[in-house]
Amino acid sequence: MSYRSRWLGAAAACLAFWAPEAHSQTRTGVITGVVSDSLRRLDQATIEIFGTKLHRVTGADGAFRFDSLKPGPYWLRVRRIGYAPITFTATLVADQVRDLDIRLEQAPYELPELQVQGGMTAWRYFDFRWRSRSALGRFYTRDDIARLRPYDVVDLAIRGLPGRTRMDLEQANWDPPSTRGIGYLGPTWASTRTANGLCPPGVSVNGTQPWPGYSLRDFQVEDIEAMEVYRPRHVPISFNGNTECGLVVVWLK
Repeated sequence: MSYRSRWLGAAAACLAFWAPEAHSQTRTGVITGVVSDSLRRLDQATIEIFGTKLHRVTGADGAFRFDSLKPGPYWLRVRRIGYAPITFTATLVADQVRDLDIRLEQAPYELPELQVQGGMTAWRYFDFRWRSRSALGRFYTRDDIARLRPYDVVDLAIRGLPGRTRMDLEQANWDPPSTRGIGYLGPTWASTRTANGLCPPGVSVNGTQPWPGYSLRDFQVEDIEAMEVYRPRHVPISFNGNTECGLVVVWLK
């Protein structure tokens, strides 16, 4: 065998070795499911994926399908006239078919045009999604919370704040009454500090600016759709409140 033939054979072997890895980088998944109520499958239900232009409308069998989705977390909203809309998280991995069984509850009256308030609305989803790709923090979706099974919200937050104790995180930031009086122009940040000199993180609800008085004990795990946890030096500049002790962004359902 000539030197040229051996070289071509080696090159072909290398291409065969690397091709699967290159292909794996473009692997996608599928989200499929059925929308129903307590009695039947529902037609004319609309399923939207926040952050994309993708939407589906169910037929008589109540089924829907989204193909060729990149791996990662997705927020879906399902609505139908006469039923209460729902929003939830579905995390997709490569080559996975995620099959969802969605149950809607009838509303006591026919709903007007849908208005979603609070929680993971479409524009707020962009904030979470963008920061999860560019900011230095810990990001938990509803799927992550179900997988980790935290004891409470403090237990979940402490995973993203190493070196902090439960006592540190259970405290509330507060506005001391002594700052109120002549010349008082507004709330002044102050923090309760534990014996080790540490203080609780600021708390943002649904992406708003952190505000005094919040404690992680104020929230229940089952009420949280997503959560962001930042160490003090990693807090995004868009949160200009009390962040010297870190920040937890709580997204409610």
